[in-house]
Amino acid sequence: MKKSIYFLFLISLFIGCSSYQPPKDYKVEKETTLSKSYDVVWQNVVDYFATHNTPIKTMDKGTGLIATDYNLTVTEALKYMDCGEAGNTLGAHQRIEGQSGNFNILLKKLDENTTKVTANVFFNSILTTYGDKGEILKSEKINCNSKGVLEKELISNISR
Repeated sequence: MKKSIYFLFLISLFIGCSSYQPPKDYKVEKETTLSKSYDVVWQNVVDYFATHNTPIKTMDKGTGLIATDYNLTVTEALKYMDCGEAGNTLGAHQRIEGQSGNFNILLKKLDENTTKVTANVFFNSILTTYGDKGEILKSEKINCNSKGVLEKELISNISR
């Protein structure tokens, strides 16, 4: 009896230590105030989307919102987001796949020559657990954390 409890403890410890580890939290600066008119900043945002071949999903100048669905390459995913770390368990291994995300830019006119810019970024991916023979045992959508790089790039480009 004592040996079986000890064995179960070791197995659960092994599985727990080597399974999925969630992403880290990052300090993200997603907002700035620009000494530019609303119209100038709006045009900068539209120009950013056009010059970076970023498809616009929603665009409403009245509310100051421009949003997109953003498809990432694997290289971009590593640069912009942290989805945690996949692990291996007894008889199975995990992979983080299908990274995707979207972002929106929100503008708010503070006065004739001042505009507040907020960049909101959202990332997710799929955590898939595979068995010994490559069969899918489990697949679930997970939220990933932004590293703050995309927000910085967006604000920098819009601020020009």
